[in-house]
Amino acid sequence: MTLQTVLDALVTSEYDAGAVYEIIASRNEGDVASTSLVFAEQERQHAQRIKSLIEHRGDLNQQVSDEVGQRLMIYLKESDSKIEAAAASRKQLFRHALKMEKDSIALYQAIAKLFELGSVGRRQFEDLVKEEQTHMYFVLKQLHDME
Repeated sequence: MTLQTVLDALVTSEYDAGAVYEIIASRNEGDVASTSLVFAEQERQHAQRIKSLIEHRGDLNQQVSDEVGQRLMIYLKESDSKIEAAAASRKQLFRHALKMEKDSIALYQAIAKLFELGSVGRRQFEDLVKEEQTHMYFVLKQLHDME
């Protein structure tokens, strides 16, 4: 599997994650809704940042490690689980978002290692990890508050 294949899949998945946060926002109100909308926009920005990296990166035909390939498959399987948004409870939506965030953190950490220390690609994926961790903590708090 090439880096190009991985990055292309991530662009689509980030847009999908944004859609999940939009659904969460529509099912909530107040701070939860507004924060979810901010996260939806951040997920779309993640997609744009990855697209930019694709456009400015030289060798995208490099083969990725087995670890990255396996983590991508796990991530895509979760992204493709296609929870029925119309029928999903708030708790199911947040659990789905939590799984997405955890999988993306693990995947982005593995992808960051493909880039040289200090490179733009490495920094971008390290920044994405931090942002996804912020999303994960928010989702965990929401799930905790539902208990």
